Amino acid sequence: MRGILKGLLVAAALTALANTPAKAQETQTISDNGVWNEFVWNGGPGTPFQDADYTGNTVTFAFTLTHPDVLRITDAFQGGDQFEVILNGADVGATSPTPGFGPFYLGDCWTCAYYDTTGFFTHGFIDLAAGSYTVTGFIDQTPQYDGAGAIELGAVPEPASWAMMLAGFFGLGAVLRRARREQRLAATA
Repeated sequence: MRGILKGLLVAAALTALANTPAKAQETQTISDNGVWNEFVWNGGPGTPFQDADYTGNTVTFAFTLTHPDVLRITDAFQGGDQFEVILNGADVGATSPTPGFGPFYLGDCWTCAYYDTTGFFTHGFIDLAAGSYTVTGFIDQTPQYDGAGAIELGAVPEPASWAMMLAGFFGLGAVLRRARREQRLAATA
């Protein structure tokens, strides 16, 4: 039942986006440099991402990747917001659920919000292959009428990537220690 309701909400929001005549569309090109690119909204659920200048223009983020990367999205303004992400015109799902209105504001520390463990600041990521992409979205859930969020490409590896890199470094260290020990033993023999 919840899936049907969510599907209807997504369909209604996409229909509203398609039939919204008054606002201009703005495309912002972003780069793979780990910089957070902000968006805002001024309205309830179904409101599309808007430019961070509060002009009311809906915003599309565009980029081209020459290698696989990760697109991250987060909320940092009075937690409790959830976003629906549209990638190349297809709904790829919502960011993490939240328990409701957040107790604080993290301001411009988007990375702090992305890795926040309280659960009030929604976040999500999408693994992407090389190619050209456009990202739009809308507000799925919000306890307030307005707010802000941000997306970024490739600043910090995901925790699983860090774990694999550390395991590789430890393994390389063990191999080097063993090789040195074998050289010392051969030199004393």
